[in-house]
Amino acid sequence: MFFLSSIILWVMYKIEYKRLKAERHKDEILNMVAHDLRTPLTAIKGSVDIMLSGILKHNPDKAHELLVMAKTNTDRMIELINDLLDIKKMESGKIDLNFQHIELDKYLPNIVKMNESYASLFNVSYQLDIQTPHCVVNADELRLTQVINNLVSNAAKYGAENDKIVVCVKQIRNRIQICVIDHGPGIPEELRDHLFEKFTQAKQTKSTKVKSSGFGLFLVKKIVELHSGTIRVESKLNEETRFIIELPAVIVSKQKAA
Repeated sequence: MFFLSSIILWVMYKIEYKRLKAERHKDEILNMVAHDLRTPLTAIKGSVDIMLSGILKHNPDKAHELLVMAKTNTDRMIELINDLLDIKKMESGKIDLNFQHIELDKYLPNIVKMNESYASLFNVSYQLDIQTPHCVVNADELRLTQVINNLVSNAAKYGAENDKIVVCVKQIRNRIQICVIDHGPGIPEELRDHLFEKFTQAKQTKSTKVKSSGFGLFLVKKIVELHSGTIRVESKLNEETRFIIELPAVIVSKQKAA
């Protein structure tokens, strides 16, 4: 009887422990979302209030600066909300993927060009290194773009001053490897195992104005796994950081590739 009671108590303890853990997790998300939405909303309200007051009627440059600030903060809120919606879809298994063959030596130059203006904000540039031509993967283009955009924008934020961030692609046997390499401060070893978890921000940016929800790399990993791929990070402090994606290669005939 004592043994049975002990088992029942142990089970009740585990159930209560899981419930409390889930409650804490929910509270963390709510607190984070409340903070990350309130901050840009406060900035937007401040900009709008100043514009409506009329004091910048004869100062169009300052008015334009406030409008840019308001837009930046609006984009930040939209990004956070989209991240939260994507997480919900992925964790419930309700995300739809439209797989198609993507030729990376045609696709990646467009992605790099798309991010050049963002890189210029941090005084960095991108260098594309196609080590294996005609690499083809089977992927959802929208989600693959989300992954690459996240990695190259992170590299811009965390790279060294005047950094040349390398985006490379090569084929290793039946896998395609896409790397994004920056030469910033690097990621401490004790944080690398947690880098793809929710809320993780492993490195300080060059600008304290840059904020992140901590969902980005968590989503990146989930998307890569939905493509039967893997992602890992290799980092040497004050030298370089490499984010390495590996996806299954699509084998195309040489005649078609040419």
